[in-house]
Amino acid sequence: MAATLVTKYIKDAIGGLMPRRVVNTSGTDDGPFIALQIIARPDGSAAVDLEALNAALVEAVGDAAAVLPTGAATQTTLAAVLAALQAQKTGAPADPQVSVGPAKIVTATLTRPADTAVYATGDLIANSTTAGSVAPMALAVARTNDVTGMVRKVRLATSNAAWANNTVRVHLFRSVPTSAVGDNGAFSGAVNGIASVHLGYFDVTFDVAFSDGAKGEGAPNAGSEINFEPAAGTANIYALLEVRGAYTPASGQTFALALEVLQN
Repeated sequence: MAATLVTKYIKDAIGGLMPRRVVNTSGTDDGPFIALQIIARPDGSAAVDLEALNAALVEAVGDAAAVLPTGAATQTTLAAVLAALQAQKTGAPADPQVSVGPAKIVTATLTRPADTAVYATGDLIANSTTAGSVAPMALAVARTNDVTGMVRKVRLATSNAAWANNTVRVHLFRSVPTSAVGDNGAFSGAVNGIASVHLGYFDVTFDVAFSDGAKGEGAPNAGSEINFEPAAGTANIYALLEVRGAYTPASGQTFALALEVLQN
């Protein structure tokens, strides 16, 4: 038989009988019995009426009440209410990846080689001219390992003020991309974007110039955000930069990337 909630009488120090609600785990009169924990009022004046508390919480949850437990398991109500509220909010109480959580700014930097070789449209901006030494920017965007989210916008700044009004394309990848070329090589056909799961890109024009550099912001190439799943076992996605014009760089020019992220 199933466990039931029953009343047993326990003698006090002077022989008086006190009723006590217990769980009969066997469902028969033989027990064993487990005493319920009592929730006291903050001032210690009396025990909280759990049945009344349950009813009040059910009413507060509203439409989520259908998923709440009833009957003997009143002591589990608080946990059930939280689960029900999550279900009402997201549609999936056990899945932390459904609802959009906190916003976060995730940053990374890149320093290009110490040369001034002119870029052609579509060239890769990288940390090295050697293909095997190209290191994409790692961005810890997820709230925790293997949890999804979305990138709404990117910001990109560069240390070269002469790049005002130039455009750079920010490519995002789920896993670490590899390149058959180094800095100043043609991006197209050199990066394993399919194997590394190309998520999308943002075109950023450096439309604000300062004495110490230039910066710009960009939206996704399609839609209002780019949804991501990080590289397996990590919180990371990865970025590579591509120039969208024939530009002359500064030796050791730096790029500071910031992603505006909503984490699930």
